[in-house]
Amino acid sequence: MPDIVIIEDSEFESELLRHALKRVGVSKAIRFFSQGEHAISYLKKGAEDPASGFPVPAIIFIDMKLPGMSGLQMLEELKQIPALAKSLKIVISNLDDTQSIKRAYAAGAQTFVGKPLGESELRDLILSFPGFWSLSREEGNGKAATV
Repeated sequence: MPDIVIIEDSEFESELLRHALKRVGVSKAIRFFSQGEHAISYLKKGAEDPASGFPVPAIIFIDMKLPGMSGLQMLEELKQIPALAKSLKIVISNLDDTQSIKRAYAAGAQTFVGKPLGESELRDLILSFPGFWSLSREEGNGKAATV
């Protein structure tokens, strides 16, 4: 059952993010989408019918520049789904102008991070929003992974 949804049209960027999550010890299941429309359909199904097998994710990473539905449009759609109100919405983008960042926050993002999202940025996110992440245990000693 995915606890993290990544909406990113670049397979390379998706893979970088997946590897970075793994390296910092995030152990939640991940579901990928390359188009906003498909992600919205999936998220609506989970929100409308918890028994559907489409769980409401704890964390949603959203690329700003997607084919078809943009990241801003996705955020506006997500605001209309009450079951997703507590999901952490993280915008990932190579846009870094103030206007884009302000628009993302106004549309419902809780944070905005640049691409590529590396390990140090992920550690900062984990520290900023600790309740959303499940961290794996280091093998053999039972201690939580260092983040």
